[in-house]
Amino acid sequence: MRLDGLTGVRFFLALYVVLYHLLPFKTLPASHVKSALSNGPISVAVFFFLSGFILSYTYRSPQFSRWKFFVSRFARIYPVFLLGLLMATFPRVLGRPDPTLTWPSWIVSALMLQDWFASTRFVWNDPAWSLSAEAFFYVIFPIAWVLLARLRDVSLLYVACVALAVRLVIAVLYLKLAAGRDAGDSILHFVAFFPPLRLPDFIAGMAVGALYIRREEHTSGDRRRSVIGTICFVVLVVALCETPDAWTGIDWPSDLLMPVLLMPAFAGLIYALTSPTFWLTRVLSFRFLVLLGESSYALYILHRPLTFWIRVVLLTNSKDPERLKAALDTSFPHILALVVAECAICVGVFFVLERPAREAIRRLLLRRTEQHP
Repeated sequence: MRLDGLTGVRFFLALYVVLYHLLPFKTLPASHVKSALSNGPISVAVFFFLSGFILSYTYRSPQFSRWKFFVSRFARIYPVFLLGLLMATFPRVLGRPDPTLTWPSWIVSALMLQDWFASTRFVWNDPAWSLSAEAFFYVIFPIAWVLLARLRDVSLLYVACVALAVRLVIAVLYLKLAAGRDAGDSILHFVAFFPPLRLPDFIAGMAVGALYIRREEHTSGDRRRSVIGTICFVVLVVALCETPDAWTGIDWPSDLLMPVLLMPAFAGLIYALTSPTFWLTRVLSFRFLVLLGESSYALYILHRPLTFWIRVVLLTNSKDPERLKAALDTSFPHILALVVAECAICVGVFFVLERPAREAIRRLLLRRTEQHP
């Protein structure tokens, strides 16, 4: 069964990150809009959770082919990942000298290992750090899935709760270490981004995905899922429009605190989006939103280098580049037009590169397996 609701929601998660990076929300006065935009990093944790959920659903049999799994994952993420790296390489190497942009760091990034080292984590195409963590999750998945598939429903629920509890402990550890340290401190980056420390989000998604698989055939729960989904949706809208310190009294970084506190609500919403009768599933299943969801990976990975190249083209051909540059930096209409252009380009990337490359890689690397089963 197609889970179009989950495909559609991926677009809005990616868009949340793009708006967080491009909109000058820090210059806005305190408001619910500013608070909502400042919580953009939570999308990454939700992507990790959703990835675990979808992989559990897709590879529901513990006896799936490991080789086909790794080939499919490589074909799914690497072509666009490499395109983003190449797009980020030329302007920085040729026109913007930077001591952090070394060829060794480029090779580390090309191998999707950049998130394992503080010196390479955010160089070149910085949003791609999460793909380095995702690649680690793919290595863990076959082993973890064999173990989770054997558990009873209650045990799966325990696993999800323990995973989120571990993330809470990590967030508390970050808070303790952050006292008196600069935000760019290597130890803080280690706690916040080191792949094994982000694994609990993925494991929680796998556990919830396993629970869904066992109840997939029971349509009698659709109404219950719709009610749960609506409640979770309202909770998320209200909570994301507040800064963390506004409702906790503690000034924690939103990308660590918010995923921990709101992941149960996101989990409930994701679970509800598997129901075809849920009103939000129907909205997100519109063909246009599903298409945007399918191209959301390209939007997430390419939006930084795309922003650079689009600005270069516009400023080079502008009669008043200084005025246009100021508008692209601070004008919400100009920035939103830029976002729309990036969405359109990424839809094109999906059809021209992402999907054809995925199919070609699968045909090339799986041919030997199919010929010699």
